[in-house]
Amino acid sequence: MDLTIYINSFIIIILTVFIGVFIADILFSIGFHKKLLKPLKLILKIPKLPSELSIPMVIGIIDSRAEHAIISSLVRENKLNHKEVIVYTLFSMPFSGLRLIIEYVLPISIAAFGISIGLIYIGLSFFALIISMIMGIILGRIFLKNKEIIIKEEIKNSKINLKKSLIKSIKITKDIGIKYFIVLIIVILLVYFGVFNYLENISKIIAEFFIFNAKALPITITYIINYQASLLIAGELIREGILFWKDAIIALFIGRLVYSLLFEFLHSFPFYVAIYDLKLAIKLTITIMIYTIISTPILIFILMSE
Repeated sequence: MDLTIYINSFIIIILTVFIGVFIADILFSIGFHKKLLKPLKLILKIPKLPSELSIPMVIGIIDSRAEHAIISSLVRENKLNHKEVIVYTLFSMPFSGLRLIIEYVLPISIAAFGISIGLIYIGLSFFALIISMIMGIILGRIFLKNKEIIIKEEIKNSKINLKKSLIKSIKITKDIGIKYFIVLIIVILLVYFGVFNYLENISKIIAEFFIFNAKALPITITYIINYQASLLIAGELIREGILFWKDAIIALFIGRLVYSLLFEFLHSFPFYVAIYDLKLAIKLTITIMIYTIISTPILIFILMSE
């Protein structure tokens, strides 16, 4: 077993995560997200949403809680109804997920999979958000009517704070580095003791039923527990030659689906119910679950058809 591969992998992920988070924080500090305001006002007309919702949508790139606090206040003032909030949540997902992809998914994916496979996974992850937007457009065109509202909320100016960005980058890199180190130790031990070969033998029937490699089951299981760790395990299994890269990514998508079905009410519901009334919080949580159920087979089909 060549430990040099694992050492290089560890160094790469430390560097890419640190650089990725640091650059992303600087970009948003200088107002990169504000450039989206004008074009957003235009595209909000497509799902028949008020153009002024471009303000909370841009704020959502930085802080999703502040974004939904604005939407919630508009609901309480009867300026928005439940259908409009659901359409907005689906339509705005590519923007609320933009920073997460830049800060977390991009550096970890590149480090875990390498540039070519990493970019494919990042592209599919972003396309999943586009599917949400398309769902929002369809629902908006069917159920909503064009209207305008007034929002007094302003997007505050922020300044570059290199010290703050540096501290944030170090903290996130440390957290991910520790997890990655643990993952490396686990993978090395599993490979050494032949656990993946054993798992393939006992899980072949189940895997064939779900049309994915039995050796990829640890990725799916790990995704349910910790998303970042599942990416790292997937990358190591590809590098070891245990899994073909498509099998690893499919396992990640299946983990995404299983997680949503089992734990969406533990993950999304507490967030929504803290901001909206109970009825709307339940509707939004179910909406996210339906979106995941619809988008996951589409992503897998795209991947398998390449």
